[in-house]
This record gives sequence, structure tokens and C-alpha cells, in this order.
Amino acid sequence: YEPTTEDSYYTRFTVDKNPCNVEILDTGGSELFQEVRPQWIQNCGGLVFVYDICEVSSFDLIQQQLCDAQRLLSNLHRQSPTAPVIPIALVGNKTDKWAARQVLEEEGHLLADEYEAIFLETSAQYAQGVEELFIRLLRKMRAIR
Repeated sequence: YEPTTEDSYYTRFTVDKNPCNVEILDTGGSELFQEVRPQWIQNCGGLVFVYDICEVSSFDLIQQQLCDAQRLLSNLHRQSPTAPVIPIALVGNKTDKWAARQVLEEEGHLLADEYEAIFLETSAQYAQGVEELFIRLLRKMRAIR
């Protein structure tokens, strides 16, 4: 397993019978892109923060990243009150490794509630919950626009 540093994916989802073309920029939480992260955030339609349910340190890092993103979004709205609201999704990944779980599902729910984020647990390994995640995020993006 090699953690992602940056990958860009293009895919298509059908949401409520409407096709949606989606570009996904996966930074894997890498510190390499710290300087350009604010630009990505202000130019995106939605944010997905993923942590590993088997690693408490991953959950701790996501809490900091959510806080940083929220601060950036708040600053954007202070500078430009008409700036679009950017929906957030929080994802606990690796549910297929349930025996190694270190982060409770309830902890994920509580953190998501704090940021008014969509919450879902997934297994990227088996593609469980991944499509549902993006459909829910796309619906929220459409509702805001």
C-alpha cells in the first residue's frame, strides 16, 4: 500500500436521473501540497475528508484539517459574503478492517455534526459506500446552488 500524494480522477455519476461530471482531486492529506491547499478549497464544489478508522492518528489529523478548512472558508465568506457555501463530507474508511477499528463510528458522527458535514463510513477496498458518498455530496452541492 502506498499512500496517495496527488491524483486527479474524472468520473460521472447519475444523481436523480441527472448526469454529473466530477473531477476528484485526491491529495491524500499530503503535507507536500500545504501551500496550494487554500486555492484548491476556494475553487472546489465540495470537500471530502477521509480518515482511517484503524488509525487514531488519522482521525486526529482530519480534525486539524477540518478546522483549517473551516477557518479558510470563514475568511472567504468574510471577504466575499456572496462566496458559495462549500459542502463537506467526512468519511471513515476501511470498514472492511473492522477488527482493527480504533475510531468509533459515533466519534465520526460527532465530528461531522460539528462541521455540518455529511458522514459516512466506507470500504474503498470493496467500493462499499463510495458511490453513495459522492451522490450525497452532489445532492448537497445542488441544493446549495
